[in-house]
Amino acid sequence: MNQTEQYMLKIFKVTLAVILFETLVILIFFNTPLRLIFGLLFGYIFSLIFFRLIYLNVSRAVDMSVSKAKRYMTLNYAARYIITGAVLVIAGLYSQLSLFTCFLGLLSVKLAIYLNNFVEMYQDKQKK
Repeated sequence: MNQTEQYMLKIFKVTLAVILFETLVILIFFNTPLRLIFGLLFGYIFSLIFFRLIYLNVSRAVDMSVSKAKRYMTLNYAARYIITGAVLVIAGLYSQLSLFTCFLGLLSVKLAIYLNNFVEMYQDKQKK
């Protein structure tokens, strides 16, 4: 397993911890948590899929010429945002999903990356 795949696995684990924490908060503070949890999981699943797609797209784009890579990445970026919009519309229209927690689920990988970087920065400061 190369360094990039190890980092991705670490982010997946941190993202899972974030989702479990958010689920625990929902279970503690809300009377009817099922709709909120479904929305969170729906967003979480797509967040992980998008993170993996970014990895695959960058891996392919590295071998392309600059102009071709720019076009390829721009199209994939647009496709991810269109799919994100569709996910949010589905969450808004379907009564068993919470739009707000779906949005939180979509942000879970970003939050996990920020948390991971913060912890690594703190650990580096402690070593000095």
